[in-house]
Amino acid sequence: MSDPRKQTWTIPTSDSDGISEDYIDMQYLHLCGLDLPAMTADTTAIGFLHCLTSDGTYTPVYKSDGTRLTLAASDAAATRVQTEPGLFSGFRYLKIQALDAAGDAVQQTTSDREVTPAIRNFG
Repeated sequence: MSDPRKQTWTIPTSDSDGISEDYIDMQYLHLCGLDLPAMTADTTAIGFLHCLTSDGTYTPVYKSDGTRLTLAASDAAATRVQTEPGLFSGFRYLKIQALDAAGDAVQQTTSDREVTPAIRNFG
């Protein structure tokens, strides 16, 4: 896999679960934000999935209070969303998922969506 700082996540229209087809290896890296395109109208958030191996089963990331970790998304315009740099420390492989207001998966029906992460090295 090439330099993860130059990767994008693609949420394909063919995936009814709204999950990116690509993963990003976060070893020694911090996720600092996301550049989100305008999403399908029902998409109100982006959720995160993690795995210990690149080809394993990805599971949702939860906050310490037991709620799913999400970032707001918009159907109206592209947005940049910041995250705390250490928020994903300890997660090796990450994917993203398009979600509606209830936290359910949303299929992108009109076109694939490319999400660009802002990633920095540790240190």
